[in-house]
Amino acid sequence: MAVVGNYAYVADATAGLAILQIGPVLSVAPSDPDNVVVSWPVASGAFTLQQATNLGSPVWQDVADSPTNDGTNFRVTVPATNQSQYFRLRL
Repeated sequence: MAVVGNYAYVADATAGLAILQIGPVLSVAPSDPDNVVVSWPVASGAFTLQQATNLGSPVWQDVADSPTNDGTNFRVTVPATNQSQYFRLRL
């Protein structure tokens, strides 16, 4: 296996070569007592940030706010809640 950029190259004698796209890593950090910032690298390309409140039977919804671009990362500020929140990026 080799990883180059956002791609993993996996090969074996039976299945041959598989090229898998690797999604960007999300970072989550508090910005103040009421909000958190979810960010990911600009170099990853255009994604839509989605959130769900559980992973058992998730209902993924687009986050309402559009991301800002600080030149290095896309950033979205979301309210911090006492309920679990899960995030993913969708192409």
